[in-house]
Amino acid sequence: MSFPVYIIDDGKIFFKEEKDFGHNEFWEEEVSLYVAKKFKVSLQDIINLPYCQKRGRLVNEKFYFGEKPNKLIKNKLEKAFGKKIEIVYDDHEKMSKYDRSVFESLKS
Repeated sequence: MSFPVYIIDDGKIFFKEEKDFGHNEFWEEEVSLYVAKKFKVSLQDIINLPYCQKRGRLVNEKFYFGEKPNKLIKNKLEKAFGKKIEIVYDDHEKMSKYDRSVFESLKS
């Protein structure tokens, strides 16, 4: 089983257990709505910023992640998935500096 995961700045973990469901589609359909409301930014402004939050992909017991992991993130992920996981670095899952800077500027 492989599916996308977002870790939002407020600590909320979004995931959709649908095989081969893409991050961009997941961002547009669900995650961006939450982020816009939570951080009081326009959905129109962030709909095309799917790399502005931490993200990864769970494949069986491995979580491919583009950021530096820590124990808090690992514990939250294991609790959310109900199993032990191994975090593996994957450059493809890294936040975009551009998307992140645009998102930060919208919050101010």
